Amino acid sequence: MSQIESIPSCESNIIKNSEIPEEFLFLTEHCNICFLSTSRENCPDIYMMFFTYHKNDNVILLTTKKDKKYDDIVSNPNVSVLIHSFEGKASNECSFQDQKHSSVTVTAKAFFADKEKESEYKELQISSHPKWADAFKGEDKSVIVIPVEKLTIVDIKDKITTWNIKCFNISKN
Repeated sequence: MSQIESIPSCESNIIKNSEIPEEFLFLTEHCNICFLSTSRENCPDIYMMFFTYHKNDNVILLTTKKDKKYDDIVSNPNVSVLIHSFEGKASNECSFQDQKHSSVTVTAKAFFADKEKESEYKELQISSHPKWADAFKGEDKSVIVIPVEKLTIVDIKDKITTWNIKCFNISKN
């Protein structure tokens, strides 16, 4: 049975720390790949994708053709994104930085970037992943935007922590 450590609910408690959890920031710095989960007509699907975290806008960015995942999000914008440190560069960095291995699931309503932001977001993805730059280029590509508002963090010992930005009085200008 797993231990559950949850941040208190918004209604009953004042939360003292509105900072985005360190585990999430570590993963966004050391991982290139995430897993996007969508669902349409009660049929779930999962996609392995390159991602970029945009710190100023507090969003995860993914780029896709107008394909099945695009149609899934148009039909049902509720998505999950899983990022983990159990392999690759993030796994190595955990050892060097005395960081616990973990996974983070972002649960959110996805949307597509408007034309004004799309160019900025594509350029950020290209600069973040220059080796795979062609994956982000083209008029047939759309940028999926995943707001970072709710996180579920699970460490190697199955300790579960939840974090929800809506519990904080943060003004978004």
